[in-house]
Amino acid sequence: MYDIIKKLYDENKMACIHTDANDLNRFIYGKIIGLDSKNFVVSLVSPNGKADGILVKELEDIIWVEISTKYDDKMNKLMANENNGMESKFITEHLLQECLLQCKENGSICSIELDHSGYSNIIGIIVEVKEETCSLKQLDEYGEEEGICFISISDISQVCINSSDEVRISKLYAFNSSIQQRGK
Repeated sequence: MYDIIKKLYDENKMACIHTDANDLNRFIYGKIIGLDSKNFVVSLVSPNGKADGILVKELEDIIWVEISTKYDDKMNKLMANENNGMESKFITEHLLQECLLQCKENGSICSIELDHSGYSNIIGIIVEVKEETCSLKQLDEYGEEEGICFISISDISQVCINSSDEVRISKLYAFNSSIQQRGK
């Protein structure tokens, strides 16, 4: 799959990328903006044609890829005149660490899937990224802090940044933080 994803990356093509073996009708849609020997980064587009964050995922998770489909035509129409924030590309041999470091620098909330669990095991703000480990300030679905966690980077199978889920939690976290500031 590396060669196919590399070609999509080089040609700036949008694609439907199927990665869920339990639901083969489900896929992610977007443009590949980063690639290394183990992972790829896709700038996601929602079914409504709006930017929906970025996703870092392992290449081995890809089941199949589709391009130039009717869905692609539909999405091009929906994305017309939309700024989907797909200009920046990741060029590094350590894609996962680079994305984690950018999250830390930007203070972005991210969702992390561990060991191909199929869901976000940890949602939070990255505190520190080391060579083999990462620590996060955990947040719950209400944007409230739940403590600090430490994870092995090698256990990360997916990272999602700035999707509608993270944006929602970010807004709640900002609201909760402003209430705490006023209370002091």
